[in-house]
Amino acid sequence: MSSINVSMPPELIKMVEGKVASGFYNDVSDVVCDALRQADLHAQLIYQMKLDRLKAALAEGIEQVKNGDVVEFTMQDIIDELDAKQ
Repeated sequence: MSSINVSMPPELIKMVEGKVASGFYNDVSDVVCDALRQADLHAQLIYQMKLDRLKAALAEGIEQVKNGDVVEFTMQDIIDELDAKQ
């Protein structure tokens, strides 16, 4: 296994040492590897949640179009609305 040196603030070092002392982890490397795996899983879950919300919004929009619940506008309408907000 490759090695890497990491600098941490004292409070994180104490946290890592506490995890090892608890017996749940064998060493510092296990703590850091698990933390990185958890961070990656968290990022994947956030991505999936955002994707699911986008898909739901898109499905809602498609349903509105199917039902004829649409508003027509021009590019100038958009520009005018944005200018009015400034």
